[in-house]
Amino acid sequence: MLTRGRPVAAAARQLDTLRVLHPDWNIEMHINSMCVSLARSEVVAEARQYDSNYLVMIDDDVVVGAAGIARLPLHDLPVVSGIVPTWKDGRFHFAAYDLEDGILRSIQLGSGIRQVYAVGAACLCIRRDVLQMTDQDPLFGFDRNDDGTLKPFGAEDMTFCRKMYRNCVSVWVDQDVVGEHVTDIEMFRTMEEQCASSDS
Repeated sequence: MLTRGRPVAAAARQLDTLRVLHPDWNIEMHINSMCVSLARSEVVAEARQYDSNYLVMIDDDVVVGAAGIARLPLHDLPVVSGIVPTWKDGRFHFAAYDLEDGILRSIQLGSGIRQVYAVGAACLCIRRDVLQMTDQDPLFGFDRNDDGTLKPFGAEDMTFCRKMYRNCVSVWVDQDVVGEHVTDIEMFRTMEEQCASSDS
């Protein structure tokens, strides 16, 4: 789990459940208070050190459920994600995308496994052969502010997926592993409540 040090309680609890169900897994909370892009690169380096078969990254504000997280490596795909709602461009959508005429378009949610152009990294499983692509380092790129400092967040998942596409590595989404992006869901509920109270 990647965190800035303040994980959502339900997200932290899912780690405890995973530890009980999968005592042979190396399950850790990785803290980086500065930059999620850098945190992803640090976790990739750790997975390489352990010579892991798979790396599963869950963001600290995402709740998926232990069964869904454990299901991702079973597909034995190079890159596979659960599906997590997100907020972008003034609307909610699922962070899995097809490329149509050079434009990223979020998919319509269905069921089962499907190949896509890109996925968000909030619930992401990467197989060992992809982790070993050191010639593509950093696998997750960094966005910088005008003064050269790292932006805390910055589409590093899209950078990763573009690299996978260029290297003919398939990216998949399991539409039956659905997570809850807790901070976005809370924001959406607050907006709904504000709209409802202004209507009355």
